[in-house]
Parts: sequence; C-alpha cells; structure tokens
Amino acid sequence: MIRLQFTHIQETDGKITKVRWYNHSTGEVQTHSTGALITWLQKDKAKHAAYVCDGRNIVQVEVVEAKPPYLRTVKDGKATDNLATLPKIAA
Repeated sequence: MIRLQFTHIQETDGKITKVRWYNHSTGEVQTHSTGALITWLQKDKAKHAAYVCDGRNIVQVEVVEAKPPYLRTVKDGKATDNLATLPKIAA
C-alpha cells in the first residue's frame, strides 16, 4: 500500500487547492493539486491512502463523493478539519 502523509496546504479563496505530501517509504516529497490527489485516492482504494499527523494522532484522509468531490479527514468515524490546520505553502 502507498500511504502519503499530507504535510502542508495551499489555499485560494478559502479552499484547499494544493497539498504537499511525504512518502515515508521512499522519502519523496511533492506538491499536487487537490484534484490530482482526489483522482489518485479514488483510483485504487485498496492500494492508495493518505493521512494527516498532528504529532499525537494519525487521522485518515478520505474523498467525499460530492459535486465536486473534496478531501476531508476522519477520526474515530467522525469528520474532522485536520487539513485546514496544516501549515500553509507560501504562494
């Protein structure tokens, strides 16, 4: 399974538009649009996963199948707002 840790976000007009991620297995760090990450997560749910770590807790990232789809975090079965609390990428 490929698991990415989302580490930073970039916002435009209050919406998360880009996410920087880190792959602990390979050491790779990249930044992608939220649309590209949504597509990647939807592509193979059995092999692709993402999470956010606040230093104490690991919180899973999921795709909400809305129009348009968006990313959110879920902890203990409850939607949380961990993505918005990530450090910001300078524009």
